[in-house]
Amino acid sequence: MPRKKQPSIAVKKALEQMPKESQSAYKPISVQLTQSQLDKLKEITMLGMNERFALNLAMRYAMTYAKKKSKSVETLKGFPKKFGHKTIDVAPTADTIMMLTENDLMDKSRELVVFGLKVFHERLFNIK
Repeated sequence: MPRKKQPSIAVKKALEQMPKESQSAYKPISVQLTQSQLDKLKEITMLGMNERFALNLAMRYAMTYAKKKSKSVETLKGFPKKFGHKTIDVAPTADTIMMLTENDLMDKSRELVVFGLKVFHERLFNIK
């Protein structure tokens, strides 16, 4: 098995000298959920995945779902037009940011959290 390449001493020193705030990869996405959406999130996380992973997975699932349907996410039935009242912050992963960027959907990330929770929860628990 090949060894994972270690960062050079110069890279390590540069990282140590960076201000801490610039090391946090991406700004959190603030989204307002309804109680029903929070309950769906709780059911998903009860399967053993943490909240951050579940919310990122929901966003990526929404984009994949739209691609499989050959439609833009905004035209899909159930795509949110309004939000709830309970604010949560979603810390996007690099994979999620990359997928949002590739699909030109950074400005729809909040909607993708809500829509993704809905369709992922339905698919996971086979609810129709």
